[in-house]
Amino acid sequence: MNTARPVTHADIRNLPEQINLSVNDMLWAFGLSMPSWGSLKNTLNEQARPVLALLARWLSDHPDENVPLRAPTPAELFDMLNVSLGEKAPSLKFFGLHLGLDATGGYRWITLGGGCHGATKRSMSIILGEGQFGLENRWLAWVEMAQAEARLRGISDLMIANSWTSQTAS
Repeated sequence: MNTARPVTHADIRNLPEQINLSVNDMLWAFGLSMPSWGSLKNTLNEQARPVLALLARWLSDHPDENVPLRAPTPAELFDMLNVSLGEKAPSLKFFGLHLGLDATGGYRWITLGGGCHGATKRSMSIILGEGQFGLENRWLAWVEMAQAEARLRGISDLMIANSWTSQTAS
């Protein structure tokens, strides 16, 4: 996948061939319907939504990795990150931002019990991997990838942004 620009719909449409997955597997992984998959074809040059872009970039960079079927809940992953990372654990704000949402995503999931997109569930499965073992390294690699995607979108530092379209610090 091109590392000199943000992920586009064309990148996502080309991903099944690149990583040898069927379209049905891609629909499941990205939480898309067939009409949504088809609509990507009409907007190939548009930037993908951050939640889809992060998952696409990770899968492109790790083509041999399996996506676990069972996703942790946001609260489960957040709690495990707190155990694994201690003081380096993300706040609710950064938890949501690094998973491709805005600064309130983590709050909505953890405090309000809100649901999340299929692509977010797959992303959380990937980050969790085999459980606590290696979780810190996987999370830090995910954060690094998210920061790189944000910079490609003109956001100099995701850690001070409130959303994927704003550089406003909170």
